[in-house]
Amino acid sequence: MILPKRGVNLSHWLSQSDRRGDERRAWTTRDDFRRIRAFGFDHVRLPLDEVQLWNEAGEKETEAWDLLEGALDWAEAEDLGVVCDLHILRSHYFDQEDTPALYTDPAALGHFLRLWRELAPVLAARSPDRVALEILNEAVARDPRDWNRVSREAFRAIREAAPRHDIVLGSNWYCMCKSYDTLEIPDDPKKILTFHFYNPMAVTHHKAVWTPLGRWDGPVSYPGLPWRDGVPESVPEPLRTRMVAANIPWTAEQMEQELSIPLTRARETGSRLYCGEFGVHAAAPAALRRAWLGDAVRTFESHGIGWAMWDWKGVFGVVDQEGRSTGIESALFPRTP
Repeated sequence: MILPKRGVNLSHWLSQSDRRGDERRAWTTRDDFRRIRAFGFDHVRLPLDEVQLWNEAGEKETEAWDLLEGALDWAEAEDLGVVCDLHILRSHYFDQEDTPALYTDPAALGHFLRLWRELAPVLAARSPDRVALEILNEAVARDPRDWNRVSREAFRAIREAAPRHDIVLGSNWYCMCKSYDTLEIPDDPKKILTFHFYNPMAVTHHKAVWTPLGRWDGPVSYPGLPWRDGVPESVPEPLRTRMVAANIPWTAEQMEQELSIPLTRARETGSRLYCGEFGVHAAAPAALRRAWLGDAVRTFESHGIGWAMWDWKGVFGVVDQEGRSTGIESALFPRTP
C-alpha cells in the first residue's frame, strides 16, 4: 500500500459497539464512504474487534464479515485505501488494568495468531495497493519484550498469509512515541510503523469524562499552558494534583520534539511512518480543536508522515452522529494561500 496520507477512523461500527443488525448496518453506510472521499481523505482506518467477527466458540459471525467485505467494496468504489486493525481481543484490551492474557498465556497467543490466519487471507484477496493489515491496536505489555515477542509471531503469521501486503506495526504502551526506543522492528520492506498522538491529554481529552483530566469541567487553552492562570485552588483532590502536573506548555515545537524517537527509528530501519490516531474531543471549544489539529497535521506532513484522525462520527468526529460537519475539516485540509 502506498503510504496512506490523510485518513479517518471508522470507529464504533465493527469495534467498541453493541450495535447489531439494522442499527449496525445503518451506523456506517456506502454514503459515509462517499462523504469521506468528498472531504478529501484518501483512506480509512477500520478498527475490528474479535467479539464482532467471532463468537465465543471461535466461529465467524457472518453478518460482521459481510459488513467487512462490504466496507472493502465501498472503499474500492470510492478510491479509498483501508488500514484494517485488530482493535480489541478477548485476551487484550488497551484499557484493562491487569496484564492482558495475550502476554502471559501461550494459548491466548495461539488464539490471536489463529484469528490473523483467518482474517489475513480475506484482506489479502484485495489489492495490496489498497489494503494494509495492522497487527494490534495500542499494545499494553508491562514488559516491552513481551510485545516484541507477540508482534514478531503475529508479523510472521500475517506475512505467510499476505505476502504482498503492508503490515502495520506500532510501539508498546498505547502506541506512544516515547516507547519507540524499545520496539523490535522486523527487516521487512513492506512494513509501516505507526504511532498515536494525543498530547497533551488535558487538551485532547477535554471533558472526556472517562479520563482523569477529562473530569475538569472548566476552560482549557492551547497553545501554551492548558491553565494559563494556574490551576484553581478550589479544584478538589486528587484532580488538582493531576492538573498541576499536566500544566506544562504545549505548542507545535513540543509536537516536533515528541516525534523525534519514531522519526529516528523509521530512518534507521528504512520504514514509512504513520499516525494511526490523533484528535480532540468534540466537547472542547471549536477554536481550540482547530488550533491543535492544525498544528498536528502540519507537523506530521512536514515529515511526510501519513495520518488517520480519530474519528469520523464518534465523540472526536469530523461529523456528528447526525452526519453534520463539526467544522474541523478546515484544520485537516488547510487551503493553500
